Amino acid sequence: MWNWDYDLPKDWQPTTDQEWIWYIERVINYGPKNQEKLSKTLIKKYFPRLRLDKERKEYIRFLVYGK
Repeated sequence: MWNWDYDLPKDWQPTTDQEWIWYIERVINYGPKNQEKLSKTLIKKYFPRLRLDKERKEYIRFLVYGK
């Protein structure tokens, strides 16, 4: 599902923690905009602060941490 409701500039990159959290949540919930992938390190860094539904967060935890 591709549902990006924000038009971001082509060269936009998150710079603050809040932007990274917003961006990671959007990619997890709606899919990547241009087939980009999120690194496991990046997900681990922000995982405790991500606001995802319970089932999705448990699945991501399993994929990243194997628990």
